[in-house]
Formats: sequence, C-alpha cells, structure tokens
Amino acid sequence: MNDLLAQLIPVLIPVVTPMITAGVKRVAPKIPKLGVVILQPVLGATLAALGDVTALAGAGLGLAGIGVRETVDQAKKANGRRKTRNLGKAHGTPAA
Repeated sequence: MNDLLAQLIPVLIPVVTPMITAGVKRVAPKIPKLGVVILQPVLGATLAALGDVTALAGAGLGLAGIGVRETVDQAKKANGRRKTRNLGKAHGTPAA
C-alpha cells in the first residue's frame, strides 16, 4: 500500500495543493495573490517528501496546481454567466 501511495503522490500534488490553498485562503482571506503563488510550490515540495519525488519536481507539480485551480475558477465563472445570460428571455418576454 505504501508503494501505491508513493506512486500516486506525483498525480495527487496538483490536485491536493489547490485544495489546501483554498482552505488556507478561507482561514486567512487577506493573503495576497503573490502569497498564494509562493504557497503552491512550497506545498508541492512538502508533499513531495511523502513520495519518491524530488523537492524540485514537487514544486513544479505544486505550480501545476495553480493551473488546475484556474481551470476550475474559469469553469465556475462560465457556468455562472451561462445561467444569468438568458434571464431576460425567460417565459417568452419580449426583448426591449
């Protein structure tokens, strides 16, 4: 089981680091964006110590977590725009 976890660490780091960062941002919402960018590779390097990943590779995977977080944020924004875009056309009301 330990070998499996060591093999999964490189895959989990880009997914787990944005979750940890989101938790930290909820606890301390005044962290500047630069702090979040610095936090991601530090978390990745720290999590890399759990598996067979070098600290440098872990930092890179932590940075990849920023891309995962941005993708999720963009999807949420797109979903919100899609729901509000057609409000004036609901129930057959004519457009002004």
